[in-house]
Order: sequence, then structure tokens, then C-alpha cells
Amino acid sequence: MLSKKAKTDKVDALVIAGLLRSKEALASYVPEEEVQALRELVRLRHHLQKDKKNYLRKAYSFLNLVFPEYTNLIKSPFKKVSSMILKRYPTAIHMARARRTDLVKMARRIKGNNYSSELAEKLIQIAKESIYSGKA
Repeated sequence: MLSKKAKTDKVDALVIAGLLRSKEALASYVPEEEVQALRELVRLRHHLQKDKKNYLRKAYSFLNLVFPEYTNLIKSPFKKVSSMILKRYPTAIHMARARRTDLVKMARRIKGNNYSSELAEKLIQIAKESIYSGKA
């Protein structure tokens, strides 16, 4: 046997009318379209910032796995020069095989950085002494 669902339109209308008569119903504010759009942009920005932090956290974890000593020497590993170097030499094993001159040439392509020949040499040296086993 099929039971019909009770229609509540009449009941709802009576409740709303009663609230309006008794002045218990409060007017609600609906912001203008521009305000709604700005709120949505703020929400999206917040989510993007949260996503960025999560991706950076994952990248730091991975870098710590494949070249744990890197961040001891390079304080901002995801800036332009460092990212270029890590793209070419992603692990301590790869970095240990790098030539100092190649690292310096890569760094000098980007203006305004302070990547020195000594830093390149230190990076190669710590890569050679790294605890990374190559099994990540």
C-alpha cells in the first residue's frame, strides 16, 4: 500500500504568517552581489593558502627523505635557483655526482642570487656524506 507524503505548503504558509503577525520573524540581510563575490574570493584564497602549505609540507618531507642534509645548508629550498638545482639533481646521490661549475652556471642564470662557488662545493660535499641510501 502506497502512502502519500503529507503536503506541508499550507502548514508552512500558516506558520510563516503567524511569525510575521507576531513580529517574531527577523529580516535577514542578503549582501550585494559584489560582496558575495568578494567573500567567495576570500574563501578560495584561504583554501589555496592551505593547499600551498600542505604541498610545501609534503615537499619538505620528501626532500628530507632523499637529501636530509640539504636544508641545513640551503634555508629556502624551494626558491628559484634551488628549485632548478633540485630538478636536475633530485637526490643526494645525484648531487654527489654534480660538478661545482655546473651548479654555479645554473645559479648564475638567475639574477640577484648569492649562490657562490663555495656553496656549490659544500653542497656536493654534504651530498657525498649524506645518510640517504638511495632506496626512497
